[in-house]
Amino acid sequence: MILAFTVSFFVVLAGFVDTLQVFSEEFNSTTLRCPPFASVGLEMYLVVKNYENKMFTCYNKTTPCTIVGKENSVEFNNSGSYFTINLSSLTLKRSLRAVTCVFIDGEKMSNYTDDVSFIAKAEGVKCYDTQLTNNNEHISVTCMTSKIYPEAHCNFGVYGHVSYQHFQYSNTVDYYQSNCTWTSSLNNFQVGNNTLDVSFYPNITNDTIFATNLMLSFQFFLPNILLSNECFNGPNIVHGYIKPGATAVCVCYLDNTGYPPASLKWTNSSNLNLGTFLNNSATSLTIEPFSSKETYNCTLSTNLFNGGLSIPYKINYAEGPTSCSIELKNTSQAIWKICKNTFINWTIICQVNQTDAIPGIKAKIGVNKQYSILLDSQNFANFYQVRNEINVAEAGDYSIGCQVQNLYFPDVKVECSYTPLQVMAPPILSPIIQIQSTDHDTVIENKVYNLECSAYGGKPNVFNFTLSCGNIELTQHGNILKSAVTFTRNMTGQNCTCTAQHITGCYENNTSTLKLNILYTAAIIYLNVTSSVIEKGNYAQFYCKADGNPEPNISIVKDNEIIAQNSSGYILFLNKSMSCKDGGNYICQANNGIDLNIYKKQVILFVRCPLQFSSDNSLKNFSLQEGNTFLYNFTIYGYPDPDKFTISKFNQGKNNVEVTMSSLETPFLSIELKIARLTHTDFDNYTLLIFQNGSQPLLFSFSISEARDSAFNVAAVVGGCIAACLAVIIIIAICYVKRKYEINLICKKKDSEQTTKETNNYSELSISQGNQDRHNYELPMSNTNVPTPETNAQYVNVKEKPKYDSAYEEIDNI
Repeated sequence: MILAFTVSFFVVLAGFVDTLQVFSEEFNSTTLRCPPFASVGLEMYLVVKNYENKMFTCYNKTTPCTIVGKENSVEFNNSGSYFTINLSSLTLKRSLRAVTCVFIDGEKMSNYTDDVSFIAKAEGVKCYDTQLTNNNEHISVTCMTSKIYPEAHCNFGVYGHVSYQHFQYSNTVDYYQSNCTWTSSLNNFQVGNNTLDVSFYPNITNDTIFATNLMLSFQFFLPNILLSNECFNGPNIVHGYIKPGATAVCVCYLDNTGYPPASLKWTNSSNLNLGTFLNNSATSLTIEPFSSKETYNCTLSTNLFNGGLSIPYKINYAEGPTSCSIELKNTSQAIWKICKNTFINWTIICQVNQTDAIPGIKAKIGVNKQYSILLDSQNFANFYQVRNEINVAEAGDYSIGCQVQNLYFPDVKVECSYTPLQVMAPPILSPIIQIQSTDHDTVIENKVYNLECSAYGGKPNVFNFTLSCGNIELTQHGNILKSAVTFTRNMTGQNCTCTAQHITGCYENNTSTLKLNILYTAAIIYLNVTSSVIEKGNYAQFYCKADGNPEPNISIVKDNEIIAQNSSGYILFLNKSMSCKDGGNYICQANNGIDLNIYKKQVILFVRCPLQFSSDNSLKNFSLQEGNTFLYNFTIYGYPDPDKFTISKFNQGKNNVEVTMSSLETPFLSIELKIARLTHTDFDNYTLLIFQNGSQPLLFSFSISEARDSAFNVAAVVGGCIAACLAVIIIIAICYVKRKYEINLICKKKDSEQTTKETNNYSELSISQGNQDRHNYELPMSNTNVPTPETNAQYVNVKEKPKYDSAYEEIDNI
């Protein structure tokens, strides 16, 4: 067989493998190798015919071969054992006929003749990835060559079945594309790296020296077997222990599928298959309650001859506890006593038999159902023991208990308790003494209160109380003392003492004291002023004294306005310079919050001062119509009050003006001027004089004019103003003469001077006084010349309007 590499071609003399071999590279020279020469001098020649039966001859190594149409084409190698002939012009076909090798040995001649075929060595050899087949029991791989002649033969180096596919095609000469598929059992392989030595060679001879070789590597690996966390810490499993009476589940799984894919199964110690397949890489083992304590195995298997693994899983069952016991270390005492700054120490021991609790216990030790944190146990003989130190500093009934639970399963538990214990102790706090339900020590005099003395805490309760409060002495058995008591203000500052007794005899803070503070309402004890009548500009001194508990707030009020008040103390002193308007009621008042009442005393103070108007009362002009009512009010102040009024009319005629005086708040007086129904004689200029105990009189001038058209009204107003001015001048002159000669020229007695009034320009008017009369002194008044309104008269309200000019005022008619 002749092997061709790359584009090299070789020829084979079929049937004479041991005698004649021909090598050739395509389109190049061909080497013909004859059997070894017997000696170096042996003659040899070659006779070759091509497919056209043209003859080529060649002689011994010293004589060149002659080839038709081509010369010098044969060369011998140095050893002379073979020679080369150029057949490049003959390789367009796949065969040569009658290739002969002739040997001449003296007279003996040997020759070997046969047809020669040209072959192509495999090119473009490659293999695809290995594949698992037949339910992962076999491995298969397909390799191919893109160019070979004739068809390929494949060798994979490992036992198996090979199937072929060949596809012929032409490219100047004929070639084949060959595919080889090899299949072998996985039992022929092991876990790890595996190799196949693949050879491709022309399917003419089994001589693999003409093969194209390729090494194919692939790997088999097994996954890891794992047990799920639930096998050790899951529902009903903690640290590998299964809860008593519970069903548990353990899942065995692979961390990957492996190659080839592995399968899993659970088996017991008898190698019985158990469990349930979840998928190709996991299986579940269900462990029923109280199953045998054996070891299970999760096994991995493949078709590889060394492809098996297993992992053990040992069953552990937790147990108990089902009972426990509790005791106090070194004592069986049931009644205890503690006093101030002492306490009782109990060492409590809770234990369980070790065979009754697997794998162990934890416990809580409590007093009165108040349990400690979970405590670890210690091994003592054949018991699990839990100890806890408890300090008791308060009296009461105590129950000691123990809650024991399985080390890994808290809901598997049992409780046990100890004989009840009693601890006696006096109260920690002093007795409480209080009045009614208040938390302070103040009460109001002359009211009935419940005085209470009590002590809380301790075991048992205090059994006796003694109460001392001023002249009150009380004793009572039990843990509380109550009594109805009335307190008086003279008990303020005294102490109420409560003393309690306890059976232990060590109640140290057994006495409490309450200092009394009796509250009573405020009262004005004394109010004084320097004098009831003060000259204008002088000082008035006010002195007010009050009592009450708590300390009252004292103030002096005038006209609803506080003018002085104390910040502390029971006395208020005020020194005030008095003006004309400062006369009036002065009130001293006090309150300390005990009730809502304000307690007060008052004085009336007068300031001697000439009469004055409260506001501007210059000449007033009123324009009205006949039949209207004239009504005007103004305010004056001063002290003493007026003793006489006179009113003058400029023109002669009846004077119908009615004057009324009413008292307001001291020192103010209200003066009202009124004509019930105006007649044509009432339209005139008037002057009112107000006399005060011989002092210069207070003068008020006004005019009443008849309202007509505008031009007429203006003229009337101007005329009225001129008349009023003349009247004022006359009155001033009269007053001056009166003051100088101390005679009264205006005010005449009403009976003897009636005729004179009618003939003169001045007339005296009767004055009616209001209901209020300060100091009850009489004013000389006269009711003459006051007209009575007619039944058909029209009454109007008159109010002063803004002036349009200096000589004119408009009055609304309603």
